[in-house]
Amino acid sequence: MMLDARAITRGLVIGVVLIAPISIGVKLLRDHTAFDGGWLAIPFVAILAAYVLAGAVAGRTGPDAPLSNGALAALLAFAAYLVVRIAVPLVLGNDVDLAAKSIVVNALLATAFGMLGGALTAHAREHDLGGESARRPRPGPSRRREGDPAEERPDSAGQGAG
Repeated sequence: MMLDARAITRGLVIGVVLIAPISIGVKLLRDHTAFDGGWLAIPFVAILAAYVLAGAVAGRTGPDAPLSNGALAALLAFAAYLVVRIAVPLVLGNDVDLAAKSIVVNALLATAFGMLGGALTAHAREHDLGGESARRPRPGPSRRREGDPAEERPDSAGQGAG
């Protein structure tokens, strides 16, 4: 596993750039509206999408380990958000309203969805019609050269008990 610091940093930046405005919007709506809370599903899905995008950017930039790079980028994006989420109320002299269970669940979600983003990138790279993998010949019987001893294998059909 080759973690790529540049890839992780790019994914982290994308994650923070996406998560920050969503979180600020949620905070403003929560403080200044009388919604009952059912609307929170929309920013929740948007945050999950941000984790996927952070993982995809990290996976694309660090192709040697796209799942690991994606997972770590999204987890670090969540950690950066968490630092701000805790620091701002403390600086303003307010209580931090955050449950440990929520932190653990969100860290797991960030890791899983970041890994999903890395996996989607790896899958797209493998199936890219214009990419190098599509031009590279695939091993198989149709690609074998006649008379190449490295490619010859005994024919099991002709070696029956006779």
